[in-house]
Amino acid sequence: ACVPLIAATAESHGATLLLLLPAARFCCCCAAAAAAGQVPLVTLVGASNELPESEELDALYDRFLLRKEVKQVSVAGLTQMLDYYAGNSYDDGDSVTPSSSRGARSTTIQVDPSAQLTMDDFQRTRTAALSAVRVPQHVIQLLADLRSYLQDKIEPPVYVSDRRLVKAVALMQVAAYCNGRDAVSEYDCLLLEHVLWQAPEHAPKISDWLLGQLAVDDGMKQVTYLLKGLFGRACRSLGGVAEPVEAIGQEAGQLRGLLAAKLTQINTNLEGAQPGKFRQ
Repeated sequence: ACVPLIAATAESHGATLLLLLPAARFCCCCAAAAAAGQVPLVTLVGASNELPESEELDALYDRFLLRKEVKQVSVAGLTQMLDYYAGNSYDDGDSVTPSSSRGARSTTIQVDPSAQLTMDDFQRTRTAALSAVRVPQHVIQLLADLRSYLQDKIEPPVYVSDRRLVKAVALMQVAAYCNGRDAVSEYDCLLLEHVLWQAPEHAPKISDWLLGQLAVDDGMKQVTYLLKGLFGRACRSLGGVAEPVEAIGQEAGQLRGLLAAKLTQINTNLEGAQPGKFRQ
């Protein structure tokens, strides 16, 4: 379901929305929902031109796990958007012809039934991910450190609720599972850039902090050591000291191997293939 102008809607229907959201099943009024009948809500997407500025809306705002700021249409995409709403359609890369249906395209995409996701797929995937994917202690510590950074080091502090952290862990478990892994990686924490902010300007701070923490590991320390060694050899060469070519080549080869391994690890963690039809 999609709720436009969620901030304005919540002012008059906030209690109803809280009742429908999964996190509200534990509230005292959930019996009323049961009596009225179950609502088959899978995902609730809210859109707003403003952020909530009252404590009454904070509880509802906290239940939207993923957050994304939508900026103004780019210069490159502006003409495409105007063509779309003008009813123009493209026959090829250059020509534009009027569309029979104004503001809509008649493109039909055929999807292989075996590739379609069912409600059972969604439910089974989340259940399997939470039971099969481990969350290592160093990832738990990274989350705790991140919340401390947001609430103690940033002015004004960025509040992160316990509820949001628990849901963030579940999100990373599902991400790892759908990438064919049995453990959450510290690179899955990069998803938190879109989870833990309260205002859009917090997102880059979260990303920068995470990247800074991910860079401080044994592999990157070894890369730094090799870079310093090569830099020292280069300085000595400029000073007239002959450096053995074989030693330089060996260190450069080690550096290349480390960087290639690091890139492979990142690609594996962030761009792994989705398991076929979700493992049973």
